[in-house]
Amino acid sequence: MLATKEELKTLAAKGDLTVLATKEELKTLATKKDLDELAGDVVRIENKVDEIDSRLSGVETKLIGVETRLDSVEVKLGSIESKLDNIVLSVKTVPRMKEIIQDKLGVEV
Repeated sequence: MLATKEELKTLAAKGDLTVLATKEELKTLATKKDLDELAGDVVRIENKVDEIDSRLSGVETKLIGVETRLDSVEVKLGSIESKLDNIVLSVKTVPRMKEIIQDKLGVEV
């Protein structure tokens, strides 16, 4: 907090005040202090942004891993589906094959 004009006069009269800053110098000092504080805030914000960016990169990497695993599961499910289709086809064709064998060979199967 800045001293009032009266307080400055009192200090000067007592000889306690050796250097008196001009109003412009005080404004410059206040502005510099504000700018220093703002610069500090900017640095802190930049650090937070970098931290968040780093975390997001980690999440992205994990999501890529999950996507890869899901692709693998999808391939395996496709393979299982194909095998089941073959089983169903076999189950459907076995009775017909039995009939053909019996008809051609005349043997009970």
